[in-house]
Amino acid sequence: ADEVEDADPNAKDLFIDKGNGGFGFNIKGTTQQGGTMQAINGRLYPPLQYVSVVDPGSAAYKGGLRANDRILEVNGHDARGAAHSVVVEWVISGGSKLNIKVLSVNDIEALRLKRLEEALEEDESGKKLKPPVGSVIVSVNGFKEVRELTGSYTIFHVYIDGEYRCSRRYSQFADLHKKLKARFPWFQFPALPGKKLNGLRHTTLGESETLERQEKLSTYIATVFAADDLFKADASVEFLKPMDRPADVPETTGKTGAKISRPASTSSPPAGSAPSSAAPSSTPSTVASPVPVQPKSTAPTAPKAAAKPAADSTVKLTVTLPDKKTIELSVPASTQAGELEKRATIAAGLGPGAPIFGLFVTNAGLVSKIPATTPVGNLKSALILGRWLFTKAQENVDDPAAEALLVAQAMDAMSAGSLGELDAETLARFSTLKDEQQYKKFLKAARKIESYATVTVPNATSDFPSEGSKINVIVSLESISLQPVGGEATPFEWTTIKKHSQSGKTFTFTYTADDDSEETVTIESPNAGYIALCAARIKEERAWSEQLLAGGKAADNWFS
Repeated sequence: ADEVEDADPNAKDLFIDKGNGGFGFNIKGTTQQGGTMQAINGRLYPPLQYVSVVDPGSAAYKGGLRANDRILEVNGHDARGAAHSVVVEWVISGGSKLNIKVLSVNDIEALRLKRLEEALEEDESGKKLKPPVGSVIVSVNGFKEVRELTGSYTIFHVYIDGEYRCSRRYSQFADLHKKLKARFPWFQFPALPGKKLNGLRHTTLGESETLERQEKLSTYIATVFAADDLFKADASVEFLKPMDRPADVPETTGKTGAKISRPASTSSPPAGSAPSSAAPSSTPSTVASPVPVQPKSTAPTAPKAAAKPAADSTVKLTVTLPDKKTIELSVPASTQAGELEKRATIAAGLGPGAPIFGLFVTNAGLVSKIPATTPVGNLKSALILGRWLFTKAQENVDDPAAEALLVAQAMDAMSAGSLGELDAETLARFSTLKDEQQYKKFLKAARKIESYATVTVPNATSDFPSEGSKINVIVSLESISLQPVGGEATPFEWTTIKKHSQSGKTFTFTYTADDDSEETVTIESPNAGYIALCAARIKEERAWSEQLLAGGKAADNWFS
């Protein structure tokens, strides 16, 4: 075991003296002794307690301890697999001095471990928590008895985000469970309902017992697929292959996470409806696969109010990706842009709820974000899927499809001069990395450009530095900057901004000046709404980062 931890270059020995104060850190982890092995930094370990909070400037912080460090040893005691109370006692027993060996993990690994941990937590009612925001919800809604000459069996209908996906037999659920356990031995899987329920064999289950099995299967897959690693596994992709929907099976559950439905008729299904004989389509019925097309010469138009479509009507929308390919989506007119955004990312091959992309339109000459609550019936058909993230560190995704789109968008911005003036040699080097598909190197270099991951809103007016000033508004993770045309930008750090608001074409913010007085700045722009969306997004990202560093739990944090 020693060889394992020593082989990890992120293991570190720390000596901390708290003096007359406290150590300044908190520990979190399982209350049980031992448990299932889990992968950390690519190596298997017993469950490890970890540092959830380190107070800035504390003895622990000065000694090198950081939030998310996994604890290997405490004052000479092997802490691998140790219960929380035991590790805390070891820390206390050392008095004012602490010798602690920890395993550091990067942000991506910490987020993965945090997500798996939260997928296993239970609320006060004992039911599993819902999947983290950004994940799809997979459920079982309805079942049907299939009768054949050789016998009969039951199929259960599987839905993704409330839309029919496929139908599967109990044996296929069991096979999925077996394959996932072999692939992810460190994940603590929920119990799969057994072949018997209440002492009855499957062939003798009545309606109430089959409903019970349906509910348990739904709980099982909802919990398992809340972990993104498991959702994207080969076995899961095979299990969730879309198939033609039988005529007597509802297309939707009515709403995501709806209660389980009553069983369908026990008459024989149409030919091809059973999983064993159905010919699955290549994509869900509601979306089309990305199809390469020639880029259009005209830019997408801005959304504007249209005649209100009928509540049950369907609208067809075209979404252009950064690589100039397009996808087509058919959705109910009442669908909101936030839901359309999720479907677009899935249709683009980015996996469920890819959090670094959003839907945009061109408004007043500027490509701007669509508010999540906008009804799609009010949108024009030409939409754009693009990067929607200000935190550069969180862009380090391990998804080739996402990386390819990020690179395509960045290359376009460089060529257009949107990321500042780059000399011909630098542009050529970026172009070579793109052509050679060295996406990670490309993005690592691009993130070093100061204007990367910023939004610039041109042609605005403001009362700063003087009334009627013509300015560009530059929004970044750190600040909102006002740049007079031909002049230097003045940054207002978000930490100094007390409040901000938007009404129509006006965006205002109040900040604390150097003399501790409060000053208000007014910006007039057709894109004031976009500036407000950027400000709200940055507030979310900053809150997520702060809670992550503190080891806290962000309720609506898609990084968790």
